[in-house]
Amino acid sequence: MLDISKREHNKQILEYLTCSENPNIILIYLNKIMDNITLELNDRVNIFLRIIAKHAKNIKILEYILENFEKIKPRYDIFFQNYI
Repeated sequence: MLDISKREHNKQILEYLTCSENPNIILIYLNKIMDNITLELNDRVNIFLRIIAKHAKNIKILEYILENFEKIKPRYDIFFQNYI
């Protein structure tokens, strides 16, 4: 889906993926989005916040986010490092 979104220049596809009810898909997606440097920082932040807003009530996802927050949060330093 990331490739399709990039190829079609359609960020809505990525937003729709946050609607999955499968926690395993959300966890995989969360990691892939945060590692994807081709996405604009704003897009990564928006997707990250959508996932939190929609899935924070799911214990598995909430625990994963809390345990891995430093790793998965959108980071400005990495974003700017790519442009130096």
